[in-house]
Amino acid sequence: MNVKSTALTHLETLKDNLKNKNVSKTANIFDLDANPQVLDEVIALVKNDEIDEVIFHGDAFDRGSQNIRVFDRFKLLKALLGSKFIYILGNHELLMLDSIFLRDEISFENWIRNGGHTVIEEVNHTNTLTVWDLAEWVFLNAQLFYIDDKDWLHVHAGIPKDLTLKTMSIEQAAFEKIQQELKDTDNLNTSEYERIFEKMTALFWIRRWSVRFIEISQRSYVSNNLKDSQKIFHETQTLHDWLHSFQIQGVMFGHDHHKALFNIGDLLLGSDIANQAYIISNHEGLFLHQIDKPSHLIIPYQELITRIERQINAV
Repeated sequence: MNVKSTALTHLETLKDNLKNKNVSKTANIFDLDANPQVLDEVIALVKNDEIDEVIFHGDAFDRGSQNIRVFDRFKLLKALLGSKFIYILGNHELLMLDSIFLRDEISFENWIRNGGHTVIEEVNHTNTLTVWDLAEWVFLNAQLFYIDDKDWLHVHAGIPKDLTLKTMSIEQAAFEKIQQELKDTDNLNTSEYERIFEKMTALFWIRRWSVRFIEISQRSYVSNNLKDSQKIFHETQTLHDWLHSFQIQGVMFGHDHHKALFNIGDLLLGSDIANQAYIISNHEGLFLHQIDKPSHLIIPYQELITRIERQINAV
């Protein structure tokens, strides 16, 4: 089956699931930096059965002064949702894990410089928790990426051009293996740990990975020349082809300190704590929620599916 046929098949399945409301009610949470305010609101929605899946996109700790409160709320979400609480590792988690598990001095210096001292100080004021406990819980409950039941790919930072879904899936399986080994034997395979994170480092650190799509989007608004417009159409099609090669409809990510909701064509979405915001996705579409502000529908799924279908058939 070629890319076009596969994309159409996935799209038809998604359309049926959306129509039948056979998809999760998902809260997508981005960089927290030790601020639990968004978590408190989402937990209330979970307890009220308005949300049945939570996807956190990494960078939970450091910088802020409520690291333990954030950790406690993660444990509560795990207790409430089980496997439907998705914790994707961010670069701040990675600095902590490298510092604690590998005793890597450079990572430790970077972690402290980026706010890790706040975690250590808070933990030292408790009688029931160590930094190792926190790091181990994060490691055992996290994953590298996630694809939800609405075909959105979720990562912390982004995806470089040379990374494929096959490679990501292989490394996710390898990561799950060393998670299980640590759980069963209390020993971490550090050589495999280092290999995985060296290969997958862009998922946690890459910035401006979507700049090629941003430039395309900007040019499409200023172009009045038919020739340029045709060129832009073909370049924009590259984004759809790339998404279809991953068998996904879009990507959500954080990391880059977006001043507002970052949105390219309703296909690449970025947000972080600067907005005090989270995104709820359900059978209707995607809704932007900001603390103390009215929520609003940003992407109706019916319109998005129609546009994607048109793009696929244009190939």
